[in-house]
Amino acid sequence: MLLGQLLTVIGLVLMVALGLAGTVGVVPALAGSAAAVGGLMQQLVGGLGAYAVGWFSHQGPVNLGWVMLGFTACAALAQARLRRH
Repeated sequence: MLLGQLLTVIGLVLMVALGLAGTVGVVPALAGSAAAVGGLMQQLVGGLGAYAVGWFSHQGPVNLGWVMLGFTACAALAQARLRRH
């Protein structure tokens, strides 16, 4: 079980690092500002997500699964919208 968690964390670290590099690489002259905005968005979305989880019942894994599915659907919709523009 610990190996699975370790691999998940390593994957997330790589994903965040590559995402930040992509954000900064768009306009290299604004690298500091892009990194700051990327960090701000991470903190805001994390805080809003943590707050939103409190709205739902946590009695059992099914409810938490629905919450995770809802967040995944929101992320997929946001990604689809970004790809259209």
